[in-house]
Amino acid sequence: MASYFIPFNICFPKTGKQILRIVLFLFCVPLYAQEKQGANWLFGGGQGSSGVPGVHLDFSASKLQPQPFINNHPGTVGVATISDKNGELLFFSSIGNVATRQKVNNKYQQMPNGDIFKAGISYMGTYAELIMQNPQDRQRYYIFLNTFFDELQVAEIDMRLNNSFGDVVPNSLKLLSTQVGRGMAAMLHQNNRDYWLLSMNFSGDSLLAFPVNANGIGAPIVSAINKKLWAGGRLKSSPNSEMLVVSGKQSVEIFGFNRQTGNVSALHSLIIPDSAKQQAFSFSFSPNSTKLYVGTMSKVSSNASYALLQYDLAAGNSPQIQQSVTTIYHPSFIGFGQIQIWDMQLAMDGKIYAVREDSTNTPPPYYLSQISYPDQKGIACGFKLNTIPITSIVTSLPALNQTLFRNAGILQAQASRDTICYGDSVQLSAYGAGAERFRWEPANGLTAPNDTLANPVVWPTATTTYRVIASSPFRTDTAFVKVVVRSNAELKVSGPEQVYRFAEDQEYRVSGQTTGNDLHWQVSGGEIVSGQGTNRIRVNWGETAEATVTVLETNKETCDYGATLKVEIAGSLPPVFYNIITPNADHKNDAFVIGNLKGYPENELVIYNRWGVEVFRSRDYKNDWKAENLSSGVYYYRFQSGKQTWKGWVEVAK
Repeated sequence: MASYFIPFNICFPKTGKQILRIVLFLFCVPLYAQEKQGANWLFGGGQGSSGVPGVHLDFSASKLQPQPFINNHPGTVGVATISDKNGELLFFSSIGNVATRQKVNNKYQQMPNGDIFKAGISYMGTYAELIMQNPQDRQRYYIFLNTFFDELQVAEIDMRLNNSFGDVVPNSLKLLSTQVGRGMAAMLHQNNRDYWLLSMNFSGDSLLAFPVNANGIGAPIVSAINKKLWAGGRLKSSPNSEMLVVSGKQSVEIFGFNRQTGNVSALHSLIIPDSAKQQAFSFSFSPNSTKLYVGTMSKVSSNASYALLQYDLAAGNSPQIQQSVTTIYHPSFIGFGQIQIWDMQLAMDGKIYAVREDSTNTPPPYYLSQISYPDQKGIACGFKLNTIPITSIVTSLPALNQTLFRNAGILQAQASRDTICYGDSVQLSAYGAGAERFRWEPANGLTAPNDTLANPVVWPTATTTYRVIASSPFRTDTAFVKVVVRSNAELKVSGPEQVYRFAEDQEYRVSGQTTGNDLHWQVSGGEIVSGQGTNRIRVNWGETAEATVTVLETNKETCDYGATLKVEIAGSLPPVFYNIITPNADHKNDAFVIGNLKGYPENELVIYNRWGVEVFRSRDYKNDWKAENLSSGVYYYRFQSGKQTWKGWVEVAK
């Protein structure tokens, strides 16, 4: 489980109702540690069978900068990806096709029912896709699809299907609404468990909020808008689920969102600097929701231009926010055609990544650009052009569910497992807050230079709370993560270490075990006759020269600790001769019994009467002489095994 720390160097403006809401959100609403469901982004690539490779950005990689590698993920429009809380990829989608994390010949495999529309991409594609976990069943996910037919549809995916690789639930595709715009966004409900799915109608005069809760997906809450929105642009929510931004016909429209009721209300209407030639298209809020980044697109085919803009939502009222606009990037050339910033997406590292299209971004390679410190004002945000090479033209980035990144501005520390067994390793990771340099303390199981990595592997010898100090040019933060190490139990087995062959009912005990843990005994060279699962057992030994008694202790975390005692088996117990038999068919003392007989497998027994006449002879005697057809009296025996001979008498009483 991730830990988190609220830095002390966050500064908040003194004015503005919206900023007051941000402060209340940060300090009055419980902050939940950001896990790694948004760690993997898969996107891009050629549509259909064109074979152009796609891109995989893994934000859990050992290096801070996400590293792309080739995969067979098709499509350049609607894409979505989801991982588990530890950052392991679960599944991803593109233009209505869903693939698992399973690879065959280095290619991801489509789910058996992964072609959601069952007609191929030539029939129906998507403008946008979004994955949301079912609040009631954590093994099921909703995938929302905004189709080329301006429909909002949803299907369900169950991770228990397809050998736990997941599959689209048959017949789960459902139409939610028709005539919708091309964007959608997710909001976290006030209860911090349920969600809202936001969309807009195609005419641009209302916003729709679908409740997603234990009852499924409900009818939308419709909020009428007193101005026209542009249905062709992006729809983006703020990380704190308090605000929504969409492009107006000539403006950037920011709305407040009521997390309890699903109602939307107007907050700010902003004008971009060159509205005659440009129109707002893509958006991203900063991690602390105080900065809004707007990517524009050209509205003209000649003398085209576009820009990346920042609005400071902490500046105060709408006119003051309008005055705060800063051009973060504007190409120095005059282009031709429709050029734009296609998409922007906040990541779990606290940075924003953007994909753009212009004549300087020619193939190959293509690039993602980066806003390194998006909470900072103006050019201090650290925009970096062309930071990550990618393999194809990209028009959409995945992971549109902004609720996954609601604490991206706070440093997080996480262990791949909270509890490990003694001797095991565990990977730590630190992310968020735009951190770029790391120092881990203490050094239990950690050696330099690994203590300066974002994701070191440690071998702790005892339960340890690690502290990570991470910094960027603008801030230093601290986070903690505890790793519980289940100690090595000091078990000891005691009992006879030297025994005769075929010794029976030998007792062995264990000491040093933890009360409540499970015990399991294993014996080589013999068999357990009683006591399995307890702290003492009884063993019948065989004739193997070397044998062992082992006990395993297992705790609730399934850590196994063991202790073994070596046992030497040599020689045999002396035979024991019982000198009276009563062969009266009462099944009591009916036969002449020699104790420890199995220690003398090659033997001969001869019985004589009082006059020395042989009355019985047996090789490999089986304790079965019952003096048949003989009278009562005293008889004499000679028992021989190897070079040893025993003589004596036995009374027969009938």
